[in-house]
Amino acid sequence: MVGKFISAASHTGRFCASSEDHDVFDRNRLTAHGTTMVGKILLLLTLAIGLATPLAAQQAPEQIAEPDLEKAQALIAQGNAAQAFEMLAPFEPQFAGDLEYDYLLARSALESGQPSLASFIYERILTAEPNYVAVLIENGRAYLELGNYARAQQEFETVLQFENLPTDLRQTAEQYARITQERETPKTTFFSNYAEYGFGYDNNINSALSEAAVELSGGLTLQLDRLSRKLGDSYHALSAGTEVLHALDTNWQVFGGVDYVGRLHGSETFFDSHDLEGRAGVGYATGAHAFRLSGRYGRFFFDDEELRDVAGGSLSWRHALDERNQVTANASYAAFRFDNESLKSNDFDSWGLTAGLNHGFAEGRWLASVSFTTNFEEAVGERLDGDQILGGLNLSVQGAITDEIRVFASTGVQSSNYAIRNSLFDKTRHDRFYSASGGLSWTFYPNWTLRPQVSWSRNVSNIPLNQFSRVDVSLNLRASF
Repeated sequence: MVGKFISAASHTGRFCASSEDHDVFDRNRLTAHGTTMVGKILLLLTLAIGLATPLAAQQAPEQIAEPDLEKAQALIAQGNAAQAFEMLAPFEPQFAGDLEYDYLLARSALESGQPSLASFIYERILTAEPNYVAVLIENGRAYLELGNYARAQQEFETVLQFENLPTDLRQTAEQYARITQERETPKTTFFSNYAEYGFGYDNNINSALSEAAVELSGGLTLQLDRLSRKLGDSYHALSAGTEVLHALDTNWQVFGGVDYVGRLHGSETFFDSHDLEGRAGVGYATGAHAFRLSGRYGRFFFDDEELRDVAGGSLSWRHALDERNQVTANASYAAFRFDNESLKSNDFDSWGLTAGLNHGFAEGRWLASVSFTTNFEEAVGERLDGDQILGGLNLSVQGAITDEIRVFASTGVQSSNYAIRNSLFDKTRHDRFYSASGGLSWTFYPNWTLRPQVSWSRNVSNIPLNQFSRVDVSLNLRASF
């Protein structure tokens, strides 16, 4: 219409000719000019409005009359509580007080890590509906996450006082009540127990060489009896242990435990053994550091007779460099004493130092470790080879293939040098010991694992009597409780 009006006015002005008509023309031209200006303004306004309207529609948020509660409930059920909260929160000024809306808003806040806001909304609901059981439970959860254990326990106990409470709600309230009580009065004493049975085959149960004779110095020959030569046999392995730890406060703890390891052979029962050892100590942890000072005492039985005992202690330190790396150090002392008078010459004292590094990778599912060991044995019983100095390197890796199956492997080498020249062989003894082992652990039921494994070792010595190689294959069943 504006365009037509402008066109008509211009047409009138163009066809006036006489002087009288000229005045009319001037008036019409003025009118036409004025009308043209008005038209142009109207046209610009029209265009501006036309362009601005869709742009404004794009910029302005879509106005929804009310929140989609069904969609919000579905998002929470799917684990998208944060998205549900973002969708519901803008409507709070208009819908606060609506029970269904408030419940979903509070629950989405709780599930998305906002317990303080959730509790505020739950309290608003309980003001109107003080017996809203689901809200009481979830409000208790909010207070639990906030660390207000007394108020959380109050909410759960209120729920448990209701008669004819559905079984699932009662169990839920009881469960959270127990959790609250445990957090309010933290557990300070912990027990750890295990039992294990295994069977396998060891091709060198006595760590002996295969030859029937060895050459001594001076051209002499030492004949070895059957029990002094390499023997293979099947075996049954038994082990069990328990440990108790009591926390004195957030830093200090005391602990104690005992372990038993037994090995019973199929036919070579002379080599049956039993090892029983106890330990006790104190621990201290602060920040990334942890220390343990412990003492030990044990007895070793061979062929059902007491062979030797050991007494000593150790100080260990562990430091977390970051989330993936950890350094460890351990200093130990132990005195080994033989009960049989004919073996007293083998008595020795042992001092050891070990340093290690643990590295976690693959999101913490795998762990690689390296450790360096040095050890000094003082031959207090004047054994034939005298004192010993040992140095060793060990590498290991373990990790989870699945949630139920873990694999492990390790390898190491140790070098030993002795102080006294062996008079039988006229040599100063030097040994190098190599080892490797590996296997997997399958947790087929909670706290129950099945562990097949194989280990290999070899000792190379310049004293022939001390050389041997050994392979051990076993299958072990372990229960932890």
